[in-house]
Amino acid sequence: MKKQMMVKVTAMAMAAAMMMTACGGKTAPAQSSAETAAPADTAADTAADTASSDGAESSGSYNVDNIEEVTYKVSTSAKSSTLDIPGYGAGIKYFCDEVEKRSNGKVKMELYLDAQLGGSADEMIGGCTTGAFEFITLNQGSWGEYTDAFMPFNMPFLFDNNQVAYEFMDGEQGKAIRDKIIEDVGVRVLCFYDMGFRHFTNNKKPVKSAADIKGLKVRTQADPYQMAPFEAMGASVTTVAYSELFSALQQGLVDAEENPLSNIVINKYYEVQDYLTLTGHTYSLTTMAVSEDVWESMSPDLQALMEEVAKDAVDLCREGLEESESKDLETLKGVMEVYEPTEEEKESFKEACAPCYEDIKKSIGDDRYNAIMDEIERISAKQ
Repeated sequence: MKKQMMVKVTAMAMAAAMMMTACGGKTAPAQSSAETAAPADTAADTAADTASSDGAESSGSYNVDNIEEVTYKVSTSAKSSTLDIPGYGAGIKYFCDEVEKRSNGKVKMELYLDAQLGGSADEMIGGCTTGAFEFITLNQGSWGEYTDAFMPFNMPFLFDNNQVAYEFMDGEQGKAIRDKIIEDVGVRVLCFYDMGFRHFTNNKKPVKSAADIKGLKVRTQADPYQMAPFEAMGASVTTVAYSELFSALQQGLVDAEENPLSNIVINKYYEVQDYLTLTGHTYSLTTMAVSEDVWESMSPDLQALMEEVAKDAVDLCREGLEESESKDLETLKGVMEVYEPTEEEKESFKEACAPCYEDIKKSIGDDRYNAIMDEIERISAKQ
């Protein structure tokens, strides 16, 4: 793992250097986070109202007078159209807006959208760790080449519902994930933005059971453990870049893909995919992260402010997720053939993917594997 990380760090540094040269250090942000209105009518807005407008303490955890003036760049592949949609897009925007607001404008968060500063994991993580920019948003699947911290989210059908996933991330296992990312990559995750369960689309035939996936050319994220379940079901798996996925589907280079409902709608995959199966096979997150070196350079008051905003941003995202998924599903039902497997059919997917658990257990070791499974059992028992 360490040898692999050294190779990746070198690659990231080279990518970041090339990116900084290409950008010339002068790329303008697509929009200042303070230039657009923050999402309205949320509990998080109420929390934001506790922030001081005159430099006094906000919630007792920080004092604005002790916060330094600074400008940070936030690199994201999110599209501008996602920022006002309830869920992770609104959560990204909210974080940037509220850091500026609660710091009384001392901290500027320049948000660079649409992968302006680089969209690949090498460019994102490399730029963050070498100083091209300070903050990034990155889907959990894109961390797979650098750390196995997100391994629980590669376990198919691990989470029964959103609430189990929320409590898992808010507890000791979520902390363990954060700590491992710092150790392996030198980047600190401040927010886990929930994107919901991932589902399966294709343009060949209705998929109702694991047997129907056999022979399809499926695109997954570039993580061997996310590829493994589809390989176990007999698919031919490839890792087309996310930015090239629409054209790959359109040209028939791949038959199928898997994503949360929001991504299927935002990227209009329904234009090149006819069938949607609500498999809910894994749970998806996007992260807001900052270089650990940058984090350690912040005053304790600024760190406390950011931690407070991060918590509120996650709450905002989760409040919006249910609303947005309901709307997305209705949209997709109007343009695709949507199928929800029966419990018996869903068992066929679980059985086909069962060998993946043994591989994951061997990879992360008995102690970590058992800790994950014990936590899931504890949370599920309460429901």
